[in-house]
Amino acid sequence: MTRTASLALTGTASYSSATMLKLILTVVGTSIGLVFSPASVSSQTATPPSAVEQANALRDRGDIAAAARLLESHVASYPDDGTAARLLAQTRYWLKDIAGATTLYDATLSRHPHDTATRLDYAQMLMETRRDSRAITILSPLRNAPAVEARVASMLGTIAYWRGDLSGASRQFQVALRANPRDANARRQLDEIRSLSAPWLGFTSTGHTDDQPLGAYSVGGEAGWFAAPLTSLSARVDQLQFEPGSDAVTGSALIITQAEGRLSHHAAGLRTDISLAGGAIRRSAGSPSSDWTGRGALRLHLARHLFAEARAERAPYLHTLASLTTPVMTNLVAATFGLDDPRGWLGETALRLQSFPDDNTVRSAHAWLLAPVIRSQKAQLQIGYAFARQDSDSSRYVLARPVQLVPPGDPAFSIAGVYAPYYTPDDLQSHSALAGITLRPSAASTIRVNGSYAFSASQDVPYFERLGSIPVGGVTIPRATVRRNFSPWTARASIEQRVSERASLRAHAEHSKTAFYSATTAGLRVTYRPIAARSRSEGL
Repeated sequence: MTRTASLALTGTASYSSATMLKLILTVVGTSIGLVFSPASVSSQTATPPSAVEQANALRDRGDIAAAARLLESHVASYPDDGTAARLLAQTRYWLKDIAGATTLYDATLSRHPHDTATRLDYAQMLMETRRDSRAITILSPLRNAPAVEARVASMLGTIAYWRGDLSGASRQFQVALRANPRDANARRQLDEIRSLSAPWLGFTSTGHTDDQPLGAYSVGGEAGWFAAPLTSLSARVDQLQFEPGSDAVTGSALIITQAEGRLSHHAAGLRTDISLAGGAIRRSAGSPSSDWTGRGALRLHLARHLFAEARAERAPYLHTLASLTTPVMTNLVAATFGLDDPRGWLGETALRLQSFPDDNTVRSAHAWLLAPVIRSQKAQLQIGYAFARQDSDSSRYVLARPVQLVPPGDPAFSIAGVYAPYYTPDDLQSHSALAGITLRPSAASTIRVNGSYAFSASQDVPYFERLGSIPVGGVTIPRATVRRNFSPWTARASIEQRVSERASLRAHAEHSKTAFYSATTAGLRVTYRPIAARSRSEGL
């Protein structure tokens, strides 16, 4: 009896010791897990490694859609997993589902308002899609966070830069570089701003020829500086010399000299660009004459990458042989509504009224849209469509030889006509296909090629009717019109090359076939900035 009791007591004691040991090991293990669990570092639920790792692997392989499907399934099961939700929102953005990405980012920040990574990613997307105000709001809580000060300041600087606020952008980039001197993006953009706002000298040379025939070349020089960070002043002089014989009085080459001063200002708070210019034109050779020129533009940047612009200009008309002999000054007013989306969408619709000294007016309207097809850092392709219409109050189509040795009814009488002293369209309408290619083979080089081809175009073409018999006394040669189809097109190419920190050059060429003539133009511009941008920003 005693032995049995003793065995029973011993067994009981052994069982209790084993149970206690298991409890102690469980408590210690749980404590270690709590200490090293991600939940103690972040308020978010720990992400099962397989879901995020698999999604990242799929994205790295380029299978973005599969990554999105995997993350959607995971987030549906674990809605509080902020890391996976952020990754899904970013993936949705890569798939160009901006609305879906926005919804996910908003929901994630609602659950995890202190998640810095989500806030930065969201602001990056908003910045790249030019929802600037919302991006600034999302970044505001991080302005005084030392750990991300450089990135936040760099993003705010980029937003200000794209808005045209060079002063505000410069301040933000300086903050970013003080926090992180190795921030290459902030330094690059600060260099660009300081280059843009540095004094400059420009030299141009251009040649032109067309089938009227009319040939000319010009040389010009420009100097400019910034009186304030958002206000520039410039002065320009150009000399345009036409081919020998262009002066009808002396038979020599007509030389036209133009001088102009310009003031440009960007009102960042009003999101407005203002430009005013005025100058003079001087015609030399047989019949010297002078006149004044002027132009002004007001552009208002609207929401969602839209802008509205009003423009007025007084300038010489120099597009016909007759306009070289008879000075013609035109007054132009135009209204434009346009789209300039950083994602590659570009568009414009405009109305123009061009009035001439003889109380004639040429009216024109056009609309075009370019859509991005290929868009990367190295290359961009855009295609689009354009419609244009032009008309005039009255025609300036006249006999090329108004005085002839034979009477109008004679078969030898020439009824050939020309536009003099300027071209007047008559119900011209065109529908055109557009294309543009931009290549950036290096950080210092940009190549652009673009053009248009009218797949449908027509206008009323004037002509003079031949008289059936020789009239007696004075007579007016009857003028009629016929509807004619034609195929205008334009091709342009340019190369921009930064030669050094101070100098850059741009070469360009263009050939166009219009309803009036075919013309070719080519030119070169060299820009020199006495103060290199990099040497000033490296001192930060």
